[in-house]
Amino acid sequence: MKRSIHVPVFVAVLGLAIVSSPAPSGEKGEKGEKEQKASRYAGNYSGEWTAMVASDTKDGKDKGGKHTGMMTLSVSADGKLKGTEKDNVTGRMANLTGTIKNGNLSMEIAYPDNTYKVEGTVMRTKKGNLKGTLIQYRGQDELVAGIRIDLPSVKDGKEKEDGKDKKDGKEKQDGKDKKEGDTEKQ
Repeated sequence: MKRSIHVPVFVAVLGLAIVSSPAPSGEKGEKGEKEQKASRYAGNYSGEWTAMVASDTKDGKDKGGKHTGMMTLSVSADGKLKGTEKDNVTGRMANLTGTIKNGNLSMEIAYPDNTYKVEGTVMRTKKGNLKGTLIQYRGQDELVAGIRIDLPSVKDGKEKEDGKDKKDGKEKQDGKDKKEGDTEKQ
């Protein structure tokens, strides 16, 4: 008779342990949503890029040599990116889409008349910039350029540098503006 009491108690305890254990990472939780950590690259970035175009492209749209331009990127919590860029040499504008996962960037640059594939590695700097080296391809195998980016983090339309808003020179601390030269009260 003692055996019959221990078996139901064991089954009940095991059942409670299974029901109360949290869902493994990446699996659906109670609300049916996938649980995952936000990408460390999530945020908005804007700044200059520099590229060395290998040579004139076959279609003649890109000339060899140094190109510079402006790039604006928005990276979501799941690592998907979108944005725009302008090549200062050619004057052309493009839309950007892609992903950043574990520091690997994969992106498509879509001009109205041509599309390029870009791959490379990126990192977040101590200042919060998105910095990396990228390779641009046309099609699967035509190397077009090597690109370097160091895009400052942008919040609410203002570039950040060491905790200060570049546009107004103020530092935010505990929700209050702090002008340069102000001292903290102890």
